[in-house]
Amino acid sequence: MVMEAAAKSTLKDVTLEPGSKSPHIIFNDCDLEQAVNWAAHGILYVACCAGSRIFVQSGIYDEFLKRFTECTKNIKVCDPFAEGIDQGPQVSAILDSVGVVIKFEDEEDVIRQANDTDCKAGTVWVNCANQLHANVPFGDLQSGIGRELGTYTLHK
Repeated sequence: MVMEAAAKSTLKDVTLEPGSKSPHIIFNDCDLEQAVNWAAHGILYVACCAGSRIFVQSGIYDEFLKRFTECTKNIKVCDPFAEGIDQGPQVSAILDSVGVVIKFEDEEDVIRQANDTDCKAGTVWVNCANQLHANVPFGDLQSGIGRELGTYTLHK
């Protein structure tokens, strides 16, 4: 519907990224503080590529959940120009920041669960979130016209 309206009014390509189903995968041997911070950043400060499925290995699951809950409770959402505010209001009800923390046992288990989706995403971030590079294609293959960034966009 959005793409149709854009095509009728401006004859321009439009890319939609309504997915937000990318997985965070957090293993027992992680730096737990960094894992909590990046997972919170990946779901709360990112929209179209949000890591809304947060897989946490069973050995640290309870402690991660405790810290993640505390971290997200402390994020201040309000006027983004006000002193001490972490984030402005969310702009879209379509891309709500809703994350699910899922326990996994081992690498085989998490690979099975993380790949159990229809989403065909292709960007991988290691120890960070939302780090885009102009030479690396980004985006979901089912959304809009496809990928953004990289030489891929010149050959669509």
